[in-house]
Order: sequence, then structure tokens, then C-alpha cells
Amino acid sequence: MSVGVTSFWRDLGKLYALYMLAGLATIPAGVVYALLVNQSWERWWSVLLVLALATVLAKSAWAYFHKRLFPAADSEQQRARAAD
Repeated sequence: MSVGVTSFWRDLGKLYALYMLAGLATIPAGVVYALLVNQSWERWWSVLLVLALATVLAKSAWAYFHKRLFPAADSEQQRARAAD
């Protein structure tokens, strides 16, 4: 029973770290937006471009760190795909 509970808290901590790292990865997009506002280039399309950049950065960080923090889950998914 304690092994399952320990595993739960370990995985929960890793998941929390993933969310935090994905959030940190979007900081450059926020800086870009602040620079655009400072130069009075704030338009609806610039907001969409910066949001798209933030989404790409967060997704990339999530994928990169997920492979580092959860290597066993990735190998299990690859085995399941190969079996199909």
C-alpha cells in the first residue's frame, strides 16, 4: 500500500514540475508582448501571434521535460503502439 502512495506523490510532484516548467517557458512570449506594448504596436493580430508563440513554447517545454521526468511512460506507450 505504501509503495502505491509513494508512487502517487512522486508522480504528482513530477506533474507539478511539468506545469511549472511549461509556465516558465512562456515568459519569453510575455516579454515580447511587453516590448510590443511599449512600442505601441499592440494590435489584435500581434496578441494572437504572441499567444501562438506562448502555446508553442509551452508545448515544446512540456514534451521535452515529459521525456526526462517520465521515461517509463513513454516506453510503455511506444510498446503499445508497436503491438498494434
